[in-house]
Amino acid sequence: MKSTFPKFVAASLVLVGGAASADILAGIGWAANQAAVVCYVFNAGSGPVDITSKAIVNEVTGNAYPAAGSCTNSLASGRTCALTAAVQANGANTCKFVLSPSGADVRGQMEVRNSTGTILNSIGLR
Repeated sequence: MKSTFPKFVAASLVLVGGAASADILAGIGWAANQAAVVCYVFNAGSGPVDITSKAIVNEVTGNAYPAAGSCTNSLASGRTCALTAAVQANGANTCKFVLSPSGADVRGQMEVRNSTGTILNSIGLR
């Protein structure tokens, strides 16, 4: 009788391999007379990075603003993308990106702007 144990063990190891881990890149900022937030992400690594979620969130309501920009589901090596939203005058706001794979060499910056586009505050994303 032929043993199926080695095939079972090999299949089990493949199935239990675990999900890929992700990193969160975020920052929080506020400025008097704020009207917009722009979030930039730069992939300084050698391979693509998946952007599994992205948002600009209001601190007062906890809700994400409707946002637009060039950040899609993937960011190629050496590329930058931006996400922007009109924001309320009250309360701080957060830029939040969930990225995969974990440990990717990605940097980010958040700009809080007034209604004419002047940068009022600039915060690094970590």
